[in-house]
Amino acid sequence: MKKDNIDFLGLTPLEEISKSDYYNHLLIQDTDLFFTKRKSPSIKYITKMVIDFYTTNNSIIKLKKNKILSFDGIKKYTLEFIDNDNKHSTLTREYPLCISASIPINVSNYKLFLIDANIYPLEKRVVKANLQFILCYSLDTSMELTSSKSSTDKIEVSEKDTQDLLTANKEILDIDEEFM
Repeated sequence: MKKDNIDFLGLTPLEEISKSDYYNHLLIQDTDLFFTKRKSPSIKYITKMVIDFYTTNNSIIKLKKNKILSFDGIKKYTLEFIDNDNKHSTLTREYPLCISASIPINVSNYKLFLIDANIYPLEKRVVKANLQFILCYSLDTSMELTSSKSSTDKIEVSEKDTQDLLTANKEILDIDEEFM
């Protein structure tokens, strides 16, 4: 994909995402800064950017009405540019991937895609990269009915447990007062 006279490789075409079985989506942004060496000439303009990412760990935290989905992994950038001496140069960097999103509790399948990137020099030796990820997911409608019934049961149980805990805490406090 060519954008702003920069060739971007590693982005997922939107046509591929629209052909998938995922009907819901959530946009996630991520930003990285690149620093070039002081000895090397500064960046005149960027010609090509190759982005690759992979996840090493996905974790899910379940809450009452939604889930928090976290992705950990590696983002690998290869940046080709023309420096102030009009020479072609290449810069390769790896950064940690650490993004998370809040999704509905009844998500059955999900997949993370990289759909867009913007890159531009901030200063002579600093480059900023903005990435747009899209988390596509599908919902399990049968799970929605059962979770709504069980959530009221959980609330009632938690209220009963809270009363027992308050009583137990009072007894513990009485014991502590006797020893003081």
